Amino acid sequence: MPDVLKGCQTVWQNITKWYGQVNKVMKVTTGTALWYRAGKPVIPLRWVLLCDPDQKLEPRAILCTDLSLSLKEIVTYYVRRWSVEVTFGEVRKHLGVGTQRQWSDEQHLR
Repeated sequence: MPDVLKGCQTVWQNITKWYGQVNKVMKVTTGTALWYRAGKPVIPLRWVLLCDPDQKLEPRAILCTDLSLSLKEIVTYYVRRWSVEVTFGEVRKHLGVGTQRQWSDEQHLR
């Protein structure tokens, strides 16, 4: 990732919608790679690197196994997913979903 961030051959595009900030410009670039784990088949994936030109946000890498998605679609899905992740975190925190707190002891069911 550092090589791509500072590479003079890296071609960057601008996107202007970032988490509801209509005028926030983010620089993006993309490429393909292979994901390999011992004993598993090789999986082609598309990587997207996001960089804040104002350097207020850390650079971020997104990996996607659907090579047919466009750069814009991958970024859009990533941004949409974040609101879902926050919602699940709040549900877990307040309602105990995904923890033992929602489990019923068998003795209490009799």
